[in-house]
Amino acid sequence: MEYNESAITAPHNGFTFDNAPVESEIAALTSTVEEYAKALETGMVDPDENIPKFQKALEDNGVNTLLEEIAAQLGK
Repeated sequence: MEYNESAITAPHNGFTFDNAPVESEIAALTSTVEEYAKALETGMVDPDENIPKFQKALEDNGVNTLLEEIAAQLGK
């Protein structure tokens, strides 16, 4: 009982993300992942060449905006 009562609850426990402010970014990022993921996951393309392209495409399609929104909603 003492052990359970001394547990620290994670600050994001129960957090529900409101994706309304970043719906367009989520749609663009979903398309980007669909475009690159299968080829990268299966080894069909050179990862040294295509991972930087994938990362650039994520940045171009709003991954940083999405991460900022998540952080803002978490209160960080």
